[in-house]
Amino acid sequence: MCVDLVDTMGTFDPITTCSECETDAQCDGGNLCAPSYTTGAKSCVAPGSVANNGGCPVNEDGVTDGSVCESTYCALDELVGVFGVCGECDPETGDGCDAGEECQPPRLSSMAIVGAECMAAGTGSGTETVAETTEASSSTSDSTTTTGTGSTGGATEE
Repeated sequence: MCVDLVDTMGTFDPITTCSECETDAQCDGGNLCAPSYTTGAKSCVAPGSVANNGGCPVNEDGVTDGSVCESTYCALDELVGVFGVCGECDPETGDGCDAGEECQPPRLSSMAIVGAECMAAGTGSGTETVAETTEASSSTSDSTTTTGTGSTGGATEE
């Protein structure tokens, strides 16, 4: 059957693929229907069997379902907000992280979708803007002036 891999909620054209299922009702034996971004299809999987960075269902209201995830945590990617991704923590509550850590939301990298991760508080997800990087560089340097060099995020000393 051909189904939408993810509900893009109008963000971009739907990604329609041939899949084993569209809903949990089409799965046998208590299995659940989940997207796989590596295969590009939805399939029936056992509850708690999808590893971190794997796909997890998102309903039509944009609510994620972590019941397929080994960790039980599923969150939307931070770029387009339509890809449900299993991760090690819950970005909204911080559950799953140790004291002194923050849960960074799932993100799209150049090669994959990366699930939510616990990181030392204040380290961020590496998605800060050039202006933020430049501002931080300026405030930590007393003897040099730092200016941004455009989209690469680098800096030069004058």
